[in-house]
Amino acid sequence: MHATKALIIEDAQSLSSVIVSELENSYEISCDVAASLEEAKSLLDTRSGDYFIASVDLQLPDCKTGEAVDLVNQYKVPAIIFTGQQEPSIRERFKTHDLVDYVFKTGAHSISYICWLIQRVQLNRAITVLVVDDSQAVTASLKKLLGNQGFKVISAEDVAHCRIAMKQSPDIVVLDQYLPDGLGHELCQEIRTQYDSPTLQ
Repeated sequence: MHATKALIIEDAQSLSSVIVSELENSYEISCDVAASLEEAKSLLDTRSGDYFIASVDLQLPDCKTGEAVDLVNQYKVPAIIFTGQQEPSIRERFKTHDLVDYVFKTGAHSISYICWLIQRVQLNRAITVLVVDDSQAVTASLKKLLGNQGFKVISAEDVAHCRIAMKQSPDIVVLDQYLPDGLGHELCQEIRTQYDSPTLQ
């Protein structure tokens, strides 16, 4: 089943209700709300496949150090951290997690931004990105970063494999300049000549 819903993990009902209202009315995105770690676990245990993203408050009545981020990642759901905490240690704590972004609770504009961001991730799921790089480490890193943003990611390690991968009609192509069997700018020109749709980076 294709995931279509957002999970809002937030114990402040006034805040979660505003987020849900904007997502449902402005972007037609259905939501479930969990006000605690226990409620989030119950939802994920029974319907984790419903969620393409989770907005996660770090401090909940039954957890204070971001265990809810650990939880949603266990269920392979990318997370947006939505918090009033602005300590630098937060990024260090979650640097290996599958995160879309960090959003700080600084006013009405932060709610509008997080709703827009959730919708952006939803739209990204219709976009395929081809990463062309001979470094497995670079490719893995880009796949993780782009995948967290909702993109479908395919890869190729050289020019020859890129030509094969182009048959899948990617929307965006990310090219390394130096490839084992050619130069990125030459491949870029070839793609631009033969295909109308891809955006090259």
